[in-house]
Amino acid sequence: MTRTAGRLQLMAMVQEAVAGGARLSEACRCVGLSERTLQRWQQIPDDRRTSTPQPAPKNKLSAEE
Repeated sequence: MTRTAGRLQLMAMVQEAVAGGARLSEACRCVGLSERTLQRWQQIPDDRRTSTPQPAPKNKLSAEE
């Protein structure tokens, strides 16, 4: 899993390689991403997992239990 700053850095590296003449598939492979992951990151660049509060489970034990 990659945080937002890391995502942006990897996306910039891939874009720079493609602008320099590399194929997208090879640039993604070199940084360890699939092309589909890069597409998803470009659609939603922020990492929403860290910004969304997680609710407590309904079956959570109480302090007494």
